[in-house]
Amino acid sequence: FWGNDGGPTSLGLLPYVKLPTAAPALGNGAVEGGGSLPFVVNLPHDWQAGTMAKWNRLRADGVGRRDVWEFALCLSHPITGRLAGFAELWTGRERGAPAQSTADFGLTWALADRWQLDAAVNLGLARAAADAAFTCGLATRF
Repeated sequence: FWGNDGGPTSLGLLPYVKLPTAAPALGNGAVEGGGSLPFVVNLPHDWQAGTMAKWNRLRADGVGRRDVWEFALCLSHPITGRLAGFAELWTGRERGAPAQSTADFGLTWALADRWQLDAAVNLGLARAAADAAFTCGLATRF
């Protein structure tokens, strides 16, 4: 909505649709979708704080659909040059299931003007969450 190219804050709407393109053994064969609402504020001394609410409409085991809600709070800061670090608190929940919550810590590396590589460790804070999970990703800005 605003702030994509500068300013002290930014707010966006990120809808998504997942199309079933994987082989049957790899995917669930379902069209799924949802959206997120990210908000970021620039803080003094190059710090950034962000929050994001996300809704997912996913295929349920067997038949039907289920809603999964997620919420995250994040704090980030540049380390040097194109390298930055972040810390995040994340929680996710669907009706009838226990909440999953994690504390996440990671690094981002700006490969080029519109490309970013990231890696993180997610540490479980709730019994329903995995004790630890590692992630990596590659993102581009269109």
